[in-house]
Amino acid sequence: METVLDSVRFLRATQDDKEFQQEIVREFRASSAESLQLLANLEAPLPDWMAAGHRLKGAAANLGGMKLASLCERAQHATPATDRQALAEAIIGAYNELTVAFTALLESPRSLVV
Repeated sequence: METVLDSVRFLRATQDDKEFQQEIVREFRASSAESLQLLANLEAPLPDWMAAGHRLKGAAANLGGMKLASLCERAQHATPATDRQALAEAIIGAYNELTVAFTALLESPRSLVV
């Protein structure tokens, strides 16, 4: 089973700074909206759909969203034979899991020495 959130990677990327973490998660959610919309549009041209997967993959991977990044990599390399509906549903599900994981991590009292 793929890890939803690599919390060590996230905490290191954000230098365990709670305020910065909240800001970066807000930015991630805002910047992901367009890509998610495009991925949900099964009629979108395949190159645009693949580009949306690429953009979301990079954003997710940078913040430790490994499951989402892995699914988005599949979208990035989609072919006309790809079941875009199933993949889009999996991506949206992984995105929702990641946002829940971000919320849980941001609400937890912890500190990581990096």
